[in-house]
Amino acid sequence: MLYYISNCEEKKLRLQSLQEMVGLSQSATSRLVVRMEAKECGALHRHMCADDRRGIYTQITEIGESKFQQALETFNQVLQSELRREGLQDEFQSIIQKLF
Repeated sequence: MLYYISNCEEKKLRLQSLQEMVGLSQSATSRLVVRMEAKECGALHRHMCADDRRGIYTQITEIGESKFQQALETFNQVLQSELRREGLQDEFQSIIQKLF
């Protein structure tokens, strides 16, 4: 969720668009946003759309951006570590041979 919002130009998405991107139901997306907006997390903030009072924007906060960057760094470190792992090339070749 933070990935999609963080990669938007304005760092915000309509709740309906976010729901479509993450592939969750409307209620599941809303519950997740509420948890990520809570004081314990503080990663997201919701506000009404100025041009459409029925719409809700979900915006990433500075805390959310920081948490996302930390998670991205950890992901990249683990990925790099796994790609350097001995024997990985043999595993890839074995998988490719099974596919073809």
